[in-house]
Amino acid sequence: MATNPLMEPGEIEDVAQEETQEAPQEAQEAPQEAPQEAPQETDDSETKYNNVRTALRQERQAKQALQDQLRALEDRVQQFDGLRSELDAYRSKQKDDAEKARFEENPAEYLREQTAQLSDRVRKMDEETRSRSEQAQAHQQFVSTVQNMATQYAAENPDYNDALGYLYQERMREYEVLGIPQSGWDAQFQQESLGLAQRALQTGQNPAEMAYKYAQARGYKKQAPKTEETTIDRIEKGHQAAATLRGGQGEESLLKSVEKMSDAEFDAYWNDQIVPKHR
Repeated sequence: MATNPLMEPGEIEDVAQEETQEAPQEAQEAPQEAPQEAPQETDDSETKYNNVRTALRQERQAKQALQDQLRALEDRVQQFDGLRSELDAYRSKQKDDAEKARFEENPAEYLREQTAQLSDRVRKMDEETRSRSEQAQAHQQFVSTVQNMATQYAAENPDYNDALGYLYQERMREYEVLGIPQSGWDAQFQQESLGLAQRALQTGQNPAEMAYKYAQARGYKKQAPKTEETTIDRIEKGHQAAATLRGGQGEESLLKSVEKMSDAEFDAYWNDQIVPKHR
């Protein structure tokens, strides 16, 4: 132990004795220190690293195995396609050989069968053509009937075209809201009109009348007819205006005067008062 010059000799000896007594205690306490954990942490990190590396290696191996299986399946599919092509070619050749053999065995019978098969195909084509023609004629007859009924109904109901136009505009707005392409609006409306007409005929109703009522149900209202003012109405209004200007002390209304006229008086009045003003 180094001597401290600042201590007295007696103090130095006391300190030396104390250090001597404490040294064995420190030596005895040294083995009781807690074990170091650093090496354990290192072992844990290495274990985790090895586990992750092992898991990645296994995943790569599984993926590689799956890819190998897929390639094997693709090869088998290609082989199957090749075999099928060969089989089709073989069957075609066998069929041609069989047809050739039949022809060589009995040419007349073979040609007779071929002619019968061709006739059968022509007959089926004729039936299909006739069926389509009948369907077209029926559709044309249906359209003609509906048009005739609509023309007759429009003659009896002058605002029929207005109602149909209202219905058309309403449907166009709805098509727009529904997101239907504008290029298909007219075709869609025509299809709906044909469906309505068909339902009307099936239930014994007039298609035009059903369309008119349908427009009314959707909000269509008939406009009030515009009345045309007659000559007598204009004359009556003129007399009433003149009487008003004179303070209401005029002749009695024209209509009442006409009611009291004889035929000769009315003809004379008409020729003298009405005809000259409208020449």
